Amino acid sequence: MHSDLIKYCSNFVELTAQDKEILSQAFQPTFVKRKKFLLKEGERCGFIAFIPSGVIRHFHIKNGEEITCDISVGPCFITDFVSFNKSVPSKFSFQALKDTEAFCVSYEDLNQLYSKSPMLEQLGRIMAEKVAERSTEMSLALISQKPEERVEHLLANRPELFQLVSQRHLANLVGITPESFSRIRSRISKKP
Repeated sequence: MHSDLIKYCSNFVELTAQDKEILSQAFQPTFVKRKKFLLKEGERCGFIAFIPSGVIRHFHIKNGEEITCDISVGPCFITDFVSFNKSVPSKFSFQALKDTEAFCVSYEDLNQLYSKSPMLEQLGRIMAEKVAERSTEMSLALISQKPEERVEHLLANRPELFQLVSQRHLANLVGITPESFSRIRSRISKKP
């Protein structure tokens, strides 16, 4: 049941049999049906989730409009680090766009996990660095790239999203209307 989690983590650090057992005990399985929520804005994010398969949209509400901040496709880890670390209400919602399996670890269990294994603590640092890198790349793209460049970047670096996610959510992710997204994508596809 936890084999996908262990396999994914083994790509980053060398896990002992004890590390694998600790992971299996700490991460609890859950299932999120399409359109349902793993986390709702205003709730405290008391977990880090490993998503072996499925698609999760990260969004918040601004002036009554949903703003998509990210879309995670398994395998990956997700959390709201501010809410998780400071035990404050989350400013984000995590919504499943496809039926999604998840394995969640609580803040308390994660800290126990770290105290039991230096390798698992190293894994946590690596995962946090990956989240920070991705957040930085996305922020830079939104402030420094034109809409067409953002769509091209998405096509080049995350082509699987175009098969898994609606055009409406992709347009929202890059900060443009679905109509503009469609026109830009059409222009890109006509380029030699």
